[in-house]
Order: sequence, then C-alpha cells, then structure tokens
Amino acid sequence: FFKVTSAFMFVLAVTFLGGGLKELQESDTISTTVIEAIPIPSIDLLGLYPTYESIVPQSLLVLAAIAMVSYKKRSAAAEA
Repeated sequence: FFKVTSAFMFVLAVTFLGGGLKELQESDTISTTVIEAIPIPSIDLLGLYPTYESIVPQSLLVLAAIAMVSYKKRSAAAEA
C-alpha cells in the first residue's frame, strides 16, 4: 500500500513541478526556452511541457528518486 501511495505522490510532485514552472513561464517570471531538437509533446495532465526550464528540474527529480531507491536497495542487500 505504501509503495503505491509513494509512487502516486512522486507522480504528483513531478506534475506539480511542471505545472508550477509553466505558470511562472506564462507570467514571464522565468524565461521560456522551447526544446526544438527533440519533439517532446506537451502533456498537461502530467505537467510535461517541451521547455528546458520544466524538463531539466523534472529530470533531476526523477534521477534523485532513482538514486534514493537504488541506495535503499543496495543498503538493504548489504544488511542481509
């Protein structure tokens, strides 16, 4: 149960991060640099937008989650 809710909360964190950054871009608080090299679709439901300002922080969040999960698995294997 807790793994499912943790995964759901992580998806919400990525979505809120993307949505918040999109709102800041629309209000001209931060710049908007569209990624033209790779065709990334805009998915409002997941907060994914084809700009560097939103993709980079979301990617870092995903990498941090992967690092934490792999660290936890590695430390659990070392204890066993």
